[in-house]
Amino acid sequence: FPLLNRVSPSLVVIYHSMND
Repeated sequence: FPLLNRVSPSLVVIYHSMND
């Protein structure tokens, strides 16, 4: 998710955590 990573890296981590 390059776009998300650019907007908020922490958000991606949270997203993956919730997805898992």
